[in-house]
Amino acid sequence: MSRVFSHHPILLVHPDRPEAAYLRDRLVTEGVRHPIVISPSIDDAKDYLFAATVAAPLQARFLPCLALLDEKLGEEDVRDLANWARSQPALSSLHLVRLTSDHGPAGASEPRGLPWAVPEAIRADGPLDALRTLIERVCPPVAETP
Repeated sequence: MSRVFSHHPILLVHPDRPEAAYLRDRLVTEGVRHPIVISPSIDDAKDYLFAATVAAPLQARFLPCLALLDEKLGEEDVRDLANWARSQPALSSLHLVRLTSDHGPAGASEPRGLPWAVPEAIRADGPLDALRTLIERVCPPVAETP
């Protein structure tokens, strides 16, 4: 029997698997009920997103509502993903957010010109209140089908 999700997944693109797993575990502890899919690279993220768009007509709940992009990803790679996602009609509501552990001013590592990006980057090394609030705002639950 397959598991039916009641929430759209969140795509976490992070090149360091242990750090990504730690952040996923923290989000779950904070009460985030969305499945969190970890992708170690931009190319893997594109593969996942492409597969989700192919399944979208039948299973829209597999489309992520949010892509969290770690600051360790190169600016050019992030822009490439953003441009590619923008060209996919099924991903028109995908929000792209840059995660940072920067202790400088908020938004210091935000890539400029990203579509759907929030006004400032989200710090992932401190309290996760801002990230949890963002998830609640942009990732509505999906109605389950019997």
